[in-house]
Amino acid sequence: MKRYFWLLCYVWLTPVALAQQKDPAHQHADSVYQQIRKLPEANEKARNLLDLSFFMSDYDSTASLRYIQEAREVLGSTQKQDFYAGLLAFHTASVYFDHHPERAKRDYLRADEHFRKTKDPRADRYRVRLWSSYGALLQREGRSQDYADVILNKSIPMARKIGDSVLTGNNYQNLAAVLMNMKQLDKAEGYYQQAIALLQGNPNAKEERLTVFVNAARNALFQQKYTNARFLLDSASRIVKGWELSPFTAMYYSMEGTYFQKMGLPARAIAHFEKGLQYAQRLRNDYLIHYTPI
Repeated sequence: MKRYFWLLCYVWLTPVALAQQKDPAHQHADSVYQQIRKLPEANEKARNLLDLSFFMSDYDSTASLRYIQEAREVLGSTQKQDFYAGLLAFHTASVYFDHHPERAKRDYLRADEHFRKTKDPRADRYRVRLWSSYGALLQREGRSQDYADVILNKSIPMARKIGDSVLTGNNYQNLAAVLMNMKQLDKAEGYYQQAIALLQGNPNAKEERLTVFVNAARNALFQQKYTNARFLLDSASRIVKGWELSPFTAMYYSMEGTYFQKMGLPARAIAHFEKGLQYAQRLRNDYLIHYTPI
């Protein structure tokens, strides 16, 4: 999912104009949508609409479902082909991930069934992603060990098989996060290191690297390894500029605040916490607004 830089412009606005002003996510979606409408080929247009739906699933489920419906209309009878039926089920699951997890799980399994039937090689990458997401839903049910099993036995082997270092690195990071939540901090550190090694040299994985640096810094703070945490946060700081639509931008500033709090520098801690809150509010993300770093 691509994220784009949003330039703040300081202008005089009436109260009505302020009320009508869209947040950055919707501004970005509107801009991308106008570009998608110009695409001449139906299947390409549908895939881009589904990508846009995936992006918006973090911010506006109604808009996200609207893009999926438009993709169906664009595809016509092609939506019955297993690859595209799998895509539609996968992206529908993403919309319901937070609000209707049981529906999301059913859609992920339906997507996997379609992807297993198709010979389209692109399906393998979606299978890696859907099993990672399915496992995350298991973790939300308190089934952390089941989530770890899904990552180890499904997601990572499939990502390795297709030779995708980004997907493999992301799943090492997912596994590390599970272990961190289970308080197995040393094991988590090892998997974070493997994830960083896989993602480090990839110029197309900026947001993935931002994510792993922030999460690994959190693990280091839990371990009270403050030198490691500082190195990881410095690594994240070199990426964070220009990624204001990423939820991990807000989390990065919150983690910086926690670091300075641990260092006994309350003024710097508060400044970073406030900046993280500003980004969360700008994205209108309730989870991030109430996010507690440590």
